Amino acid sequence: MKKTFTINLNNIVFHIDDDAYELLQSYLAEVGNHLKSESEKADIMNDIEARIAELFTERMDRQKNVITIEDVDAIITIMGKPSQFVDTDEEESSYSSESASADNEQAKTGSKKYYRDVDNRLLGGVASGLAAYLNWDIALVRVIFLVLAFITSGTFVLIYLLMWIIVPKAVTAAQKLEMKGEDVNIETIKNIIVDAKEYVESDKFKESANSIGNRFVEILTTLVKVVLTFVGAVVGIVGVIAVVALIIGLIIFLLEPEAIAALFPEFFAVFGSTSPDKVILFVISLVLIIGTPVFALIYWSLNTISKDRKNKYHTGLWISLGLWLVGIILFVATGAGTLRKLIKHQIDEHGTIWFWDNDMVKSRKWDETTADFLTQEREVPAFHAIEVSSAINVELRNQVEQSLSVRTLVDYQENIKTEVVNGVLKIYSSNTLIRPSVKVQIGLDSIAYLKVSGASKVAFLDNFNVKKLNIDISGASKTELKLNSAQKLDVKVSGASKLEAQGVADTLLLNSTGASKVDADDLRTKVSVVDLSGASSADVHTTEEFQGSVSGASRIEVSGNPAKRSNSTSGGSSIRYDD
Repeated sequence: MKKTFTINLNNIVFHIDDDAYELLQSYLAEVGNHLKSESEKADIMNDIEARIAELFTERMDRQKNVITIEDVDAIITIMGKPSQFVDTDEEESSYSSESASADNEQAKTGSKKYYRDVDNRLLGGVASGLAAYLNWDIALVRVIFLVLAFITSGTFVLIYLLMWIIVPKAVTAAQKLEMKGEDVNIETIKNIIVDAKEYVESDKFKESANSIGNRFVEILTTLVKVVLTFVGAVVGIVGVIAVVALIIGLIIFLLEPEAIAALFPEFFAVFGSTSPDKVILFVISLVLIIGTPVFALIYWSLNTISKDRKNKYHTGLWISLGLWLVGIILFVATGAGTLRKLIKHQIDEHGTIWFWDNDMVKSRKWDETTADFLTQEREVPAFHAIEVSSAINVELRNQVEQSLSVRTLVDYQENIKTEVVNGVLKIYSSNTLIRPSVKVQIGLDSIAYLKVSGASKVAFLDNFNVKKLNIDISGASKTELKLNSAQKLDVKVSGASKLEAQGVADTLLLNSTGASKVDADDLRTKVSVVDLSGASSADVHTTEEFQGSVSGASRIEVSGNPAKRSNSTSGGSSIRYDD
């Protein structure tokens, strides 16, 4: 039977047997003697006792009621004896820089715990504590938190507040050491308190403590930087998207100008006979004018939150300013005339022109008469086939006498080519960049072949009688077909193109690929053979025989209740009959 004592460590009561009590008392006396020369001995001893109390609490959780001598021995092993530590300058100087580095690495072998780092906090110390726990740069963690707050639409802010409430803050020296994963012993506790005292007594702390105004400005500056960084990130993302869109538009403009011109014919009509080189420089100037400030804003935001600021920061901003001025010069040199035209006549999405007249804003509906358009009659040899490209609109009329007219800007007429080669009328633009609105009207009594490409459009204004007609539609083009009668109609549609057909035909052979669409429900046929792939769709009407083959995500809808049917489907495709 052993005596037990009741002791109080850091305001926590423990029961301890007499042997353990004597060993603990002897250990604390030895530690106190080791620290007798330290002016902050009382603070160090308080933190050491707090750490011992924490370790005792962990051991008492294991279904123990009384602290034994084995527990005290274990605590002493963790905390270390004063005799183990070198405390004099002479002994410290005997170690080489290599051993000092090794000691620093060894000091971080303890288990880590996550605390809020209130010493380096901006708000609650959540980010700085996580940075200390992960051994990351604080600025990096704060940037990640800002990005998460943005992409989660504010949800992460609630998570941050919960972490602020739940995670304890590092108050004692032991907790600050655990936060960084350093061993908690007598020497490390002493060092962290001494370092804190030296900082408090330093000129830097005194200047900060004596200047409340400076501290307020520092906090305000930090908050402004955080807000500006967030705003910069938002503006930067939007700006990057805008610049990427401009670059992609420029690439498409160079490779497939028909697609762009077909989308905005009235806008490109403003360019008129502007040279292609000027148009390219004009678009590049827009990229520089918009993209350079975006780059500078992102660059400034990254440098604002980074502690590593060097002269290259200013160099990058000077380079950005130079590129922006180059963009301004290019814009003025190449786009001034076009800009004046656009300012003079602003066309909105409803086709209304807004303009200044005697210091008043007026409007009128846009039509071709508002620009310098010309209809030119042209003589060409006889032809039986037509090929259209370059985003040109063609209208076909059924008439005995052959005719051809071209309507576009006066200065652009010479760019529209209408040539007959081996009985094929080829209609295209020689200007591969700028293509204003172009309308070609053709009168003929028969046609055997029609090819439509490059975002062009062909409309049959009258019904035609044909024996055999081959049609090839590609490149986001469209054809509106009207037939009185046809023995055989062979159609190929590809590349997001569209066919609308009505009338009568004995046989329809249809091949459609890509994301094309065929609306032939008003075309009455006897036999239809349809082959679809990709994401195409077709509506057909046939009364006697239907043969359908579909793949990918394509679909066919068949009306007319054909007596003979043949179906082949694969993937997510479908064939449906409206019986």
